[in-house]
Amino acid sequence: MSDKITLEGQDYEIAHLSTGGQALAKQIAQVQHHLDERLRMREVLLKARAAYLAELRAEVVKQQSGVDLSRLLDDF
Repeated sequence: MSDKITLEGQDYEIAHLSTGGQALAKQIAQVQHHLDERLRMREVLLKARAAYLAELRAEVVKQQSGVDLSRLLDDF
């Protein structure tokens, strides 16, 4: 945990806070950590979704046109 916390643009030393304030600062840090994890996971899931959609589009084109887009550039 950081030695300071910033609230509304003002920095506060965590060591100077009351015990309750220190506990709240710790909880804020934990919540921020969980939020950061969830945002990273969201990015991973969005990339996976995009990959699945691209694969599905290629499959639809293959079914409709008979052209296998995945093999189109294999010779190069």
